[in-house]
Amino acid sequence: MTVPAARSIAPELPAAAVPTRPAGIVSRGVAAAIDTVAVVAIVAGIYLGTAFVKLLLRPREFTWPAYNVFFSMAAFLVVAIAYLTFFWSTSGRTVGSALLGVRVLSTRGRRVNWMVAFLRAVFCALFPIGLFWVVVNPRKRRSIQDIALRTGVTYEPILRPGHPPVLPGETD
Repeated sequence: MTVPAARSIAPELPAAAVPTRPAGIVSRGVAAAIDTVAVVAIVAGIYLGTAFVKLLLRPREFTWPAYNVFFSMAAFLVVAIAYLTFFWSTSGRTVGSALLGVRVLSTRGRRVNWMVAFLRAVFCALFPIGLFWVVVNPRKRRSIQDIALRTGVTYEPILRPGHPPVLPGETD
């Protein structure tokens, strides 16, 4: 006896039938702020983790690790690039973009590969002002990073059983 495979409750539509719209500066900015908080929390966790290991290994000689601005900025950039690369290449969504309902895709509407995600992460971490090109080009809403790497940030359609897909901010 075979058990039928479970079916998704979301309507299966071809990619062209699902509406998309480029994400604007506010959605991108709020998502970036949430991601910045997440990266700072990861870096702080690493700092506290190293302090804890230091405490476990030499409890009598324990002192807090010295704060170094250069090391902290380098650690922040490395963690931010790793964080963005991982999420953009696996799901196209970071924690912030998932909360705001946006996703990074290639211009063909597919998930970006590891190399493009890495290059985009480096470009965004080292040249964040390029994200403001979205304001200069309001029709296409693409940042300099998007233009250079042929990517885009789009709103994710909201899929509910029995309803057509809608974009955030729209009603069905």
